[in-house]
Amino acid sequence: MEIVLILLAFLAFAGWAFSFYFLQVLQGNLHPDIWWMPSICRMSESSCISITDTFYGKTFGQPNALWGSYYYPVVVLAVILIQRGVFPIAFLIIPATIAFLSSLYLLWGLYKLKTVCKVCLAVHVVNISSFFLVITVIGK
Repeated sequence: MEIVLILLAFLAFAGWAFSFYFLQVLQGNLHPDIWWMPSICRMSESSCISITDTFYGKTFGQPNALWGSYYYPVVVLAVILIQRGVFPIAFLIIPATIAFLSSLYLLWGLYKLKTVCKVCLAVHVVNISSFFLVITVIGK
């Protein structure tokens, strides 16, 4: 289970980095071509920024990236507490399921908008992968 916790922490850090990057580019604080973001995940202003003004781009009036920048550090903290025996790994099933279902919904939104946002897709890969890691460990 130790390797699963390491993978979950890594995925949560990646999810946070993608969310932070998206939010900072959206707010004009970072250039989309920042050196530390892999080119395969970089935002294109024509597709990524345009989705933030749609129904799928915000939750409770805030950009989805803002929620991700809060969610993923909480996941890292939960992983640390699970590793130390404070919580069982089943503690992650609810947040992982919510993130998984949200990703499916937002992927549907990208499809309906006929938009390819690479950083959005990267976040959805993180959420879906995390969900299946948690489900796999709990199922054992």
